[in-house]
Amino acid sequence: MGKHIAWNRAVEIANGRLFIPADADDYFFPDTLNFFNRHWESFSISEQNKLSGINVLCFDNDSQNIIGSPFPRDGMQTDNLHLQYKYKIKGEKWGCIRTDLLKTRRFPIIKNTHYPEDYLWLHFAKRYQLICFNTALRRYYTTETGILQCLKKKTINGARVSLKYNKWFLKNFGFFLLVNSPVTIYHTLRCTISCMIIILKSWVIRKSISIRVIEKQVIQ
Repeated sequence: MGKHIAWNRAVEIANGRLFIPADADDYFFPDTLNFFNRHWESFSISEQNKLSGINVLCFDNDSQNIIGSPFPRDGMQTDNLHLQYKYKIKGEKWGCIRTDLLKTRRFPIIKNTHYPEDYLWLHFAKRYQLICFNTALRRYYTTETGILQCLKKKTINGARVSLKYNKWFLKNFGFFLLVNSPVTIYHTLRCTISCMIIILKSWVIRKSISIRVIEKQVIQ
């Protein structure tokens, strides 16, 4: 089915102010909901309207070690585009997002694969900022069957998704990346070429099979 399809359905029926993603490989701490609500309510309505949500840190599988790097300062306001490609913040992050914004942006429906979540986060970064806290509220478990591991095993549908996403990514943020993270453009182009090769190989194999079937029918 794909997480992105389940996500679309969850967003469709959600009716709260803030949406909190919770995957099968997640555990978040008892004070999490109170933390998000308390900090969100500390902002006025006009301030909330300029924000997309709240970002926090994650612990790794079985220790108190933070995954990746912390935010430059506690309570900073920025967006996911600057976090990733200007400040070079690494590692898994988590948080809550305004439900009304998510309802305006759905994942494309492509079965049997996963769509990059940055399709949402970077889109919202065009107009909205978020608040970043150096508090870890989620334990991020990685398993052999987890989504991250599955994404490393590129399928034909996965290659098509990557091509579609990379085109959107470079079209919308290419200039920003050229200034702040040119290496990202290089890696994105490499990924694009790799996906094109996968799709081309699949096409050649299908054509070869079709030709053999036709030859067999002619012989008979």
